[in-house]
Amino acid sequence: MRYAIPVVMLVLLGCGYWLWRSQPSVVDVPSQAVVGSSSDTDRNDRTDEPIASVDQSDSAEPRVSVPWGVVVDRLDLRPIDGATIVVEQRRPEREIERTTSDVSGGFALTGRLLLSESGWQLTVSAEGYLPETRTIDRLEPDHPGLRFELTPGLSVRGRVVTSDGRSVSGGRAIVSNGVEAQIATEGSPRVVYSGTKGAEVEIERDGTFRVPVDGRDTRVEAWVDGYVPGVSEVFRPPLARELTIVVRPGETITGTVTSPDGTPIVGARVSASLDPIGDLEPDRSVRRYSDGVETTTDAAGSFTLRGLTPTFHLSARHDDFSTYRERRTATPEPITIVLDPAAWLTGRVFDGDSPLPGCAVRAMVDRRRDTSVTDEAGRFRIGPIEENAASGTVAVPGFVAKEVSWTSGRGEHDLGDIVLDRGREIRVRVTDASDVGVKGVQLRFGPDQDRPFDVRWTSFVGLGVTDGEGIATVLVAPEEATVMLEVEARRHYLERIRLDSAALERATPGSDGFEPITVVLRPESRLIGRFVHGTDPAPGFSCRLIDHDAFVSSEGWRGEVSTGVNGPDGRFALSVSRSGPDFVLSVGQNESGKVERVVRDLAPG
Repeated sequence: MRYAIPVVMLVLLGCGYWLWRSQPSVVDVPSQAVVGSSSDTDRNDRTDEPIASVDQSDSAEPRVSVPWGVVVDRLDLRPIDGATIVVEQRRPEREIERTTSDVSGGFALTGRLLLSESGWQLTVSAEGYLPETRTIDRLEPDHPGLRFELTPGLSVRGRVVTSDGRSVSGGRAIVSNGVEAQIATEGSPRVVYSGTKGAEVEIERDGTFRVPVDGRDTRVEAWVDGYVPGVSEVFRPPLARELTIVVRPGETITGTVTSPDGTPIVGARVSASLDPIGDLEPDRSVRRYSDGVETTTDAAGSFTLRGLTPTFHLSARHDDFSTYRERRTATPEPITIVLDPAAWLTGRVFDGDSPLPGCAVRAMVDRRRDTSVTDEAGRFRIGPIEENAASGTVAVPGFVAKEVSWTSGRGEHDLGDIVLDRGREIRVRVTDASDVGVKGVQLRFGPDQDRPFDVRWTSFVGLGVTDGEGIATVLVAPEEATVMLEVEARRHYLERIRLDSAALERATPGSDGFEPITVVLRPESRLIGRFVHGTDPAPGFSCRLIDHDAFVSSEGWRGEVSTGVNGPDGRFALSVSRSGPDFVLSVGQNESGKVERVVRDLAPG
């Protein structure tokens, strides 16, 4: 027995050691890692955000954000309950998620957006309000929330019927605002109307609809699967009577989309732009949202389009191929569309005489960003790009972005050897009035040029975004002696600061007397008013706030600061974040009915 207890203890220790060794290793995986993955072969790293000189290193973990925020009435800022929030991916176009706001106007989407993918689009709509669509180019994981201020709108009622009077349901009623007429020059003279896409609602089961409109010239279009879209007459709200929109059965076509070797192309977007419907032609933005004239090819590369006019313009698009466009006539025989390979950019990047192997090269072409990793010789291949593009920007982390150009067309475009400049670092700090750093502010360094405040640069000498402390380090080409710094933050004034060589030298880390450039943001102004006719409210009027200097110099079309439409009680609210302090408030749409008033000393706040 004297050895029994030690033997038992040794056995227990051995079993415990074996159990410990057999357990799998536990790794603290960040929550972001479960959302998606990235690989060297993924070429869908596209967004509309600028190529920044900071935070460009490729991360092994995708960065994600959860969109949340609040929806309020633009006039009295009260919460809007039951507003619909829809998130869509912009390329390729597809709906990701939708939700509704609660009684406090708040909303939160369950999905998390991969910032490494393409841009996103949020559309917020509510009954009795005009919808608002916002593009998200960059959304930080700890963003302060999105705020949507919806403008109350007038509304019109209508019914969709066939030529024999039967009600039609299952489609959508879409508004075109600001409708203008012009004479078409092709063929026999006809009047063609165009406008911008407004609100969109489902057509009820009894064929009726009720849709919000603003005060501009308007028409309503009914899009029903299998029918040629019907269009109302052009009218200006308010409209007391009910609209009647007639639709008629349309043509149907089928076909396949393949590559030159006959391989089916999956996920190609096939659409048809319709010929004029009577004397009313839907504008392009409305066509793009129509189910009846746009679809996506299946696993066999096949597609079906319904509700077409006898003749139409057919197009097919895919990110890896060039775009197909052709005018066609409806036919019962299947159509075969062959897409040619798209255009690509190739080249080599150098640091002086040395190639840069294994680095991420990003190219911004036509507001699309593509990424490639260089090989041992510093060579990259980026694409596909738009075949009609002829210029862009190439950037590598740690170097100044460089403008490049080529001859447009299909195939590969060799940019040759690109020598990049390391540039000099410029430190900028952005704060609010309380000296608290502001995160996520866009910084743009551009050429020192006199230009209207609303005219953007076509090229940059440095780009950056502030971090959590409101600080950004931006690379600027060393040969730039004087530059213009542009600072843009939502709900604040757009700031422009001219920096000479001495200011740039002081803002360079490590220099004598180093001091970062400090920019204090000013909150945007808010102009609130009310339109009346005598003593009665005058609803549904469009209003524009124009920079006074641009207005006096007859360049009002360039000096537009803010636009809006007043609500049913005549009230309006315009946000002002640029230029000033003197403006011209223009109310109405034509010279005979336009009222203009000077607004002076509109201070921030």
